[in-house]
Amino acid sequence: SSEKVSGGAYEKYKASEAFRISDQKGCLACHDIEKRRVGPPFIDIANRYREKEGALDELIESITKGSMGKWGSIPMTPQPVTKEEARKISEWILELK
Repeated sequence: SSEKVSGGAYEKYKASEAFRISDQKGCLACHDIEKRRVGPPFIDIANRYREKEGALDELIESITKGSMGKWGSIPMTPQPVTKEEARKISEWILELK
């Protein structure tokens, strides 16, 4: 179970460029900040990767190239975002507490 996002992160996220990008590109169809949808919630991704060496690059690659088997059997297809858009989303995810 995920912890409640603290420090107004949800409102900060909604006001951020990362939210605009993730909304426009369809990320929110499968992901939520705290609740599981088709994919894992962003807070769970943050908790798994925050302290991991190379986490930012790994998340960017998962978004741009897709991934399979990291969060169960449902794959994430490559997403229609630029590497810079993926970087902004990934940096925000890793800031979640």
